[in-house]
Amino acid sequence: MLLRFVQVSSILFSMSVQAQVGPLSEAIEKGRYQVRAPASANQNQPDEIKIHLKKEKSSRLPGKKVQTRESDIDAIIDQSTSVVYSPSPVTTSTVTTTSTTVPKLSTTTSTTTTSSTTTTTLPLIVEQPNLIEQVKSIVSDDEQPIIEAYKEQIHPDDVRLNQIEIGIMAGAISNTSNSNYSFRNYSTFSPQMGIGGKLWLTPFLGLYGQYITSLGADIQIPVQHEITELGFDLRKFYGMSRKANSLHYGLFYSEYKLSVPSDDAHRAHLRSSGLGIRLFARVPVAPTYSWIFGGKLVPRLQHHERATGISLSSGSPGESSRVDLSLGGEFKMSRQSQIIWDLTVSHEKNQFSGEASHVDPETGQRPKGVSVNNTLTIFSLGYRWGQ
Repeated sequence: MLLRFVQVSSILFSMSVQAQVGPLSEAIEKGRYQVRAPASANQNQPDEIKIHLKKEKSSRLPGKKVQTRESDIDAIIDQSTSVVYSPSPVTTSTVTTTSTTVPKLSTTTSTTTTSSTTTTTLPLIVEQPNLIEQVKSIVSDDEQPIIEAYKEQIHPDDVRLNQIEIGIMAGAISNTSNSNYSFRNYSTFSPQMGIGGKLWLTPFLGLYGQYITSLGADIQIPVQHEITELGFDLRKFYGMSRKANSLHYGLFYSEYKLSVPSDDAHRAHLRSSGLGIRLFARVPVAPTYSWIFGGKLVPRLQHHERATGISLSSGSPGESSRVDLSLGGEFKMSRQSQIIWDLTVSHEKNQFSGEASHVDPETGQRPKGVSVNNTLTIFSLGYRWGQ
């Protein structure tokens, strides 16, 4: 009996050991586990234990767990995995890296974008070109770039864009001549009319001309006042707005004539001419109206008395000069059309030396050092066309 019990216990113990060792032996035989020998003792590196696991489906694991794990792992890695354990830094041992293959997801996205571009042109403020650049623009075939750029900044209704301007005026003219010689003492009042024009070679430099004549003036005899001016103008604008103030200045040639009948025995033909300077300011108070005021100066005139029915001379030619003051306005209907008005007072002084040629009929003497103050007052209202 006792022997029987020992045999049964021995059998049960053997089965228990096989049950514990069998799976590991079987795994080693099939290659799922591999045991590598440690590094040789002569190496000064710490031991390294490497365990390589080879994934296989095992029927020993519960079906549900294996299915879930395999489906998760197989989607992102392959069937070979290496695990390395190193207790300390290794410099000479071979390191087995983990190779992971991740499926690439190719996604093509087609996007249509409509871009809306807004272009904003900022105002470019270009300063007025100097005189040298303006002259270059005139003598060259093409306008200088700075002048073209300046024109692009001007409002389409600005008078600066006009290249030609023509004005027709009408009004009245009054003449008063005061002298200590009765032949030069007289006054007249009559209607007058005039015409003028400007040719702008650039927006800042131009040529101008003006002619005014009296209609029906008389000094007990018919007389005619004539005023002619030719010159060039420069103008300076202080801003790009249509309401920008501007300064006009330039040189001109002026001629004044008093014509009488060629057979008259009491009056002589008079003529005064010379070069002068002019300066005017234009001050817009609204886009449709501007004040214009200024003056002219002829510092030295050539004054002559010409014979008619009498060879009259007030003395030897002396000093003569003229000063004009003007005030006017401009009603602008458009860049092409303006109503203009002007009031000008012109004062000319003639100083002679020596004796007069003829006895004064009022005093019975020939005066010496004759002086004449000749004042013209001219009012004009007219229309100006520009293009």
